[in-house]
Amino acid sequence: MQKIINRLKKMGLSATQIIFNLVTSGLICCTTVSGHSMMPTVHDGDRLLYNPFFKNVERGDVVVISHGGDMLIKRVIAIGGDHLTISTYGRVAINGEWQNETYINSQTSSESIDIIIPNGELWIMGDNRGHSTDSRNFGTVELGDVLGVVILKKHKDLEDYKIFVKINLLWATVLTFLTSAFGAYWYIFAAFMVLNVVDFFTGVEKAKYSNTENSNKGAKGVIKKLGYWIVIFIAFFMSYTFKDIGNIIGIDLGISAFIGGFVLATFIINEIRSIIENLIEIGVDVPKFLTKGLEVASKKLDDMTDEGDKNEDNK
Repeated sequence: MQKIINRLKKMGLSATQIIFNLVTSGLICCTTVSGHSMMPTVHDGDRLLYNPFFKNVERGDVVVISHGGDMLIKRVIAIGGDHLTISTYGRVAINGEWQNETYINSQTSSESIDIIIPNGELWIMGDNRGHSTDSRNFGTVELGDVLGVVILKKHKDLEDYKIFVKINLLWATVLTFLTSAFGAYWYIFAAFMVLNVVDFFTGVEKAKYSNTENSNKGAKGVIKKLGYWIVIFIAFFMSYTFKDIGNIIGIDLGISAFIGGFVLATFIINEIRSIIENLIEIGVDVPKFLTKGLEVASKKLDDMTDEGDKNEDNK
């Protein structure tokens, strides 16, 4: 995460822009092409969608790079360890094999180049070779300067890009709310919320299947779910409160930090167990490893609870 922040700072982005990019980059990032160096592949004003969490960069990838305070969009021609040769007529050979570069705008005459690309570095060039400032001018670039690999381009006039931006903004809003409400581990709470919904609807199906539908019973089920969340809130509140009290009186109560997590884990296992029971009741063939795994997890939690009770009795 810190790498991404540093890369964005290299681009001169403000704190607000950095936060926006980090939030939306849970899925993808966007940028707009400025200039003609990548024609005919992309044009000035085109919008590019790129993946900031790439695992590797390969030859032929179009990448977004931070270089000298600017953001460049270029194509990767050679990677670390490659033997690159460029003839005076602009033809490119990688490890002795001449490349068929169907994506370039035109060949250009220049001084011949013969170089071994150092490990961890890239040789990049624009597709519009006669109008591109790239590795032919400033040499190789470090792999760490790559901000992302382009995965999709959208023409500036396409309407569906606007739809994508709206979806991305909606996701950013939801993600920001969840992070603010539940902290860095919001996804665990989100998973529990999903389990609540699944358990409720599988319970409804079970009631239909067994002809025991009852509106009062359904309402009690919803109230029960709300009760879970209240207990979880209290448990996490107690965790932080005890920790603060310990700091004030000089006693390490760090163990209390596990109260909230323990309660949440217990409820998650309980919800999964309930869902599996509902599925079994309506005739779904549930894999045995799921029921077995739940038994083991439940026993583990019970053992932890019993051990905690014994420790309290011995005090």
